[in-house]
Amino acid sequence: YDSAAYTSRGLSIVSAEDKTVNLKLSGDGYTIGSLQASDFVVYPDWSSVRDSGEKNLRLQVRSQSTLLTGVSVSIDGDNTVDVVFDVVEEKTLPIQVTTNYLKIADGYILYGTEVSKETVTLSGPSSELDKVATCTAEVTYTGELNESVTLSTPLRFYTAGGKEVTFEYTQLEESSVDVT
Repeated sequence: YDSAAYTSRGLSIVSAEDKTVNLKLSGDGYTIGSLQASDFVVYPDWSSVRDSGEKNLRLQVRSQSTLLTGVSVSIDGDNTVDVVFDVVEEKTLPIQVTTNYLKIADGYILYGTEVSKETVTLSGPSSELDKVATCTAEVTYTGELNESVTLSTPLRFYTAGGKEVTFEYTQLEESSVDVT
């Protein structure tokens, strides 16, 4: 509800905790008796969101119905929620095949490799995507190769300094490729 407050700044919700709240109603008992949870919207107050990062936001409640004159509603108990914001982007990387871990049988040579997909697209917060410099498919096989094989190979992502990147919020278009 009212998400334009942060989307207008180019931000998206990257992570938000699931939360259930209890509402406290007061007023005309006849009107209150006919109300259901679907008659209300509980949403964070986005007005303090100016930039990316984790924010602790106050929850607000409003009625979905105009028939609630004379009934007041509030959130009973903890009325905050933790939400992580960031600029969500896409990044496309070429997939580099690494064959360092393969053993080739005597009398054979590794002539070349073929990969089922040349690139992979990542979608996620810019703070995570900015760390990624390369994508590799590190082919492994138990035993010596003496014929062509196709192996499902997981993709791995590295920083420019060679440190492996693990994603918390980023979505992968593919998590593995077939390498022949």
